[in-house]
Amino acid sequence: EENLLNTIFKTCDTESTGHVAVAKIIEFVQLTISCGSEDSGLQELHTMLDPERRDLSIDMDTYQAIMCEWIEHRRTKHLCYRADDVETQDELKAVDVPEFVLAEPSTNMTRFSLQARKPAWGDRETSDLISCIADLQHTHMRLLEDNMKLKGSREMADELNAKLVEQIDTLSMQLRSSQVLLQRDESLKDEIEELKRSLAKVEEEHAHTNVLNKQLKKDNLQLTSNMTTLQDEVVKLRSENDFLCKQEIESGITMEDIKKQLQELEAVAAERNNLLFEQRNNHLKEMMETVSEY
Repeated sequence: EENLLNTIFKTCDTESTGHVAVAKIIEFVQLTISCGSEDSGLQELHTMLDPERRDLSIDMDTYQAIMCEWIEHRRTKHLCYRADDVETQDELKAVDVPEFVLAEPSTNMTRFSLQARKPAWGDRETSDLISCIADLQHTHMRLLEDNMKLKGSREMADELNAKLVEQIDTLSMQLRSSQVLLQRDESLKDEIEELKRSLAKVEEEHAHTNVLNKQLKKDNLQLTSNMTTLQDEVVKLRSENDFLCKQEIESGITMEDIKKQLQELEAVAAERNNLLFEQRNNHLKEMMETVSEY
């Protein structure tokens, strides 16, 4: 009887949590003994397992204690009915009392002994119930084996998952490094573009400076030419001065007049020379200021 109760509990405890919902136990017993949900025996069992009908879940010890109490109560009740009316025994067994309740308790009920044992009352329903319980035990063992296989598969999956997590972490680090390198590359590209723009600007300024230098050289040549012209004019003036001196001597002009005229001519020549030099210096100064600005 204890082995039978354990089998029912383990069959209902599909997830091996050690707790089973009362409604699940009632449903299993109902299907096993083929009775309606309004059966008085099932209602009594439901009340004993869950007095307040709160959809409780119970453990193995509580389940066994209450089930043993209920079986004993139903057995006693059945014996009382037998004493009153023997003719109603078959009806009571089929409706109110499960066959494993009517059977005598056994301490050595295993899977094979359940199959070999004959019903206490020679009833076919009891034989079917015992056969069903044996099948359930076999199914339970197979489920345990499947569960072990699933646990092994789960452990392998956990190991694979851990490896995948490590690979993901490694790839994430590589991705971050690549992103940093890409950012640096973009920064270098921006710096290179900025340098290119600066270089283009410097080249443009250099070209402009070359143009100014060429202009300065041209102006310098022009000034040099002007200086040469002035020198030629000075020579010419001196020649004229000499000629005038001769004419003065010849015409009786005194030396003082000649000197005075010569001084005037030299003053004029010096003034023109100073003016040209001043113009040249001013022009050079303006050109240098322009170059400095660029």
